[in-house]
Amino acid sequence: MANVSYELVMAELKKALRRQNTSYAELARQMDLPESTLKKWFNADDGSFNRINMICQAMGLSVFGVIKNAEEQNVQTFTFHEAQQQHFLKDKKSFVVYWLLVYERKSVDEVMQKLEMDKDDINKILLRLDRLGLVQFGAEDSLRVPKMRPIRWKFEGTFMTELLRDWVTKLFKDNLMNKKGSALMLQFFQLTPQSEDEFRREVAQLEEKYARRTILELNNPTQKLKQIRYISALAEGSFVDE
Repeated sequence: MANVSYELVMAELKKALRRQNTSYAELARQMDLPESTLKKWFNADDGSFNRINMICQAMGLSVFGVIKNAEEQNVQTFTFHEAQQQHFLKDKKSFVVYWLLVYERKSVDEVMQKLEMDKDDINKILLRLDRLGLVQFGAEDSLRVPKMRPIRWKFEGTFMTELLRDWVTKLFKDNLMNKKGSALMLQFFQLTPQSEDEFRREVAQLEEKYARRTILELNNPTQKLKQIRYISALAEGSFVDE
């Protein structure tokens, strides 16, 4: 459990409950627990390994298998390799198609409509993405996109550097124009090295929490989800240095 959060493990167990078509009430009876107690266990932010093990035993699941599936939802560093970046530099629309399919979870029809593309055009792009190992595009236009996982982007390489520059510029422009939902925050700190390390660590933990929450809410939407862009930046020095 050291490398995976309780929340992610319980999300895996909720998915297993749905697959088994089992209600909280039924599982609570099996475990000889009040239903309200079981629901609190499932919806708590933290809990013990023993609690998880009890639920897994009652559901006939391997606790280590459940934890392994949850670990796959941990935040991972991601970037495109050189051949992929070179392709996106030559064909920016390919990246937009990839982004819409993988990160916004749009259907092919929705992408075609948004980008005003016909079937032949998008199939050519999907075939190139398949050859680059980014999607699986096969017979009868069957398409499989990577499973959604929380990631931290690593901006290395020409395309990724350009992408970061473009995204930062657009995000700050939208904030300066007070676009609806925008929020621009600026701070200047003077901290000990220990406090700086603590600040960096806590920001990273907060970002990881909501990266994981994104996956949970995409998989279990209870209401319409909002798209939110976020970029963090930190550097030593003064704002007024020459």
